[in-house]
Amino acid sequence: MSYVPVDGPRQGITNRFRIDGRRNRWSFFMGCLAITILSVIAFLVIILTWGIVEAAAPQHAWGIGVFFEIVMGLMGLYFGLWFLSFAAQRCHDLNWSAGYALLSLVPGVNVVLFLLLLFKVGTKGENAFGPDPRTYYEVINGVLVPVSGPDADEN
Repeated sequence: MSYVPVDGPRQGITNRFRIDGRRNRWSFFMGCLAITILSVIAFLVIILTWGIVEAAAPQHAWGIGVFFEIVMGLMGLYFGLWFLSFAAQRCHDLNWSAGYALLSLVPGVNVVLFLLLLFKVGTKGENAFGPDPRTYYEVINGVLVPVSGPDADEN
């Protein structure tokens, strides 16, 4: 028996800023990992570009610096909002309001919240925010048929 998860790796990329629905732990972890890797790469590219441009035109260093600081700030906002959307969906999986995701903006509390979102098991079955994201499909006679996941309760 092979199970195929419903939440594919592209869902977090294509639906970046949606806060509706639910996100399971694995999807949350992989999404946070993707955000981290992409943001590090993006910031390195900006910093290297900043250095090259500033070395080429030192007489305009102040204006170039302001421009790149604004670009970096906007990128930080972009990746931060992307993470907040993931955290909101994960809160929904725990049957919490998406407002709890805003606690990730509070220093110290953000670490505790991140660990809770990463390790606490979500609500089994459907809750107020949608169906269980741990629903799996089983391939039967070449057709994908929705079945309960391997960790769901058997009735």
